[in-house]
This record gives sequence, C-alpha cells and structure tokens, in this order.
Amino acid sequence: MIIDAHTHIFNRVNGRIGAGATRSLRYGKVRCGDSEIIRLLPPFSGFTSFPPEVLLEYMDWANVDRAVLLQGPFYGNHNEFVHRAARHWPDRFIGAGYLDLRSARIREDFKRIFEDFGFHIIKLEMSVTTGFSGLYPDLCLDD
Repeated sequence: MIIDAHTHIFNRVNGRIGAGATRSLRYGKVRCGDSEIIRLLPPFSGFTSFPPEVLLEYMDWANVDRAVLLQGPFYGNHNEFVHRAARHWPDRFIGAGYLDLRSARIREDFKRIFEDFGFHIIKLEMSVTTGFSGLYPDLCLDD
C-alpha cells in the first residue's frame, strides 16, 4: 500500500501568512499580501482550487492508495471541506485538522476538530514563508 503523507485539497485559497492575506486568483495563481502573485498550480482551471476529485485522479494515475489531507495558514481553514472529503472517501483520505494557534477560540476549535470532525491529526505548519513562524514571529511551541 502506498500512502502520500502530505497532500492538500481546497475549494479556494483563503489564508494568512506573514506577507498578508492569501487569496485564490485565476488559472493557478494566488495573491500573497498586497502585491505578490505566485503560481501555485498549473493553469488547468479558471479559479485556483484543488478539489478532492482532482487529487483522486492524480492518486490513481500515480498508483497511490491513500492520502493524508493537510492544511496550514497559507490555505486557510478548510476543516469542513477536508472532513467532507474524508467522510465521502474514507478508504482513500485521512483528514488532518487546522488549528490557528493564536485564535481566541482555540479550546473550542481544538474540541471541534476531534469531536465534530473526528480528526486524529493536527498539522502545525511552522515554516516562516507559509506557516505560523512567519505569521506569528514571536510564537514558541511551549506558549
């Protein structure tokens, strides 16, 4: 069995990084902050998204049996989207929850991730460019 331990699905990019808000544009591009535009995906669709059906096609093409669906600040909170995909294709997807470490509702969000969505994984993206270290430069994991 082949498991891809690092995949993403999203219906839109709607997150935050140190440079500012991240937003889906058209044809595989994403706006980061006020001025930077990056290419995230090939220009295969009008609006920059990556639905689970597309990931499944790539997985089948590459003979991947299962995938872990990760999230992070760059993409934004897609807990419900990931939960729906993992529930719809439980033999193919394992969902990981998103948790903003500085959220005023962190305890409620943590409880919801495990109890409502049934996730057993939370990914904390700590990179400077697209993760919590760039978003919250003073963040320490022992806070």
